[in-house]
Amino acid sequence: FTNYLKVEDNDDFVLRTQDLEYIEKIIIAWEIVSKRLVQSSTAKFKQFRKETNGDLELAFEKVASNRFNIAKIHTKLVILKTFHQRVSHAPENLKSILSLLLQLYALHITSENISQFYSFNIVKGSDFLENLNYKNDEINELLRPNIIGLTDAFNLSDFMIGSQIGKK
Repeated sequence: FTNYLKVEDNDDFVLRTQDLEYIEKIIIAWEIVSKRLVQSSTAKFKQFRKETNGDLELAFEKVASNRFNIAKIHTKLVILKTFHQRVSHAPENLKSILSLLLQLYALHITSENISQFYSFNIVKGSDFLENLNYKNDEINELLRPNIIGLTDAFNLSDFMIGSQIGKK
């Protein structure tokens, strides 16, 4: 799951609104963000190491928040790629609904971390986030008829998931 770090960076890649339909493009965007975070943090670490006369511990401490962000982004990327892989091998009768859940997850985590995408110029324009949210709502609407079955699949009580339907 770290092979993307070895691939030459695609400086021209931009995730566009129409790309939100394609999970593979969203994954590429996540890989680029993760790789650029690693590159940026490595450069900062080297700079701090020089500034601290080679003190590895202090230089490491100075990039602690960067390390946390890398771990967070990489973890979400691994979950996204694993989910995608599992959906591609799912039984045919489940693929359509699982694909919608996958896309919803991809859009959700992208929305949550949109500042990283803007900071590395992976997305551009003030309307991208608005279109992302619109697409998110569109997928929620498609999932709505199946939502009870999807939540029941986890075998959690209505009380546990805070369902208004299950309350008396």
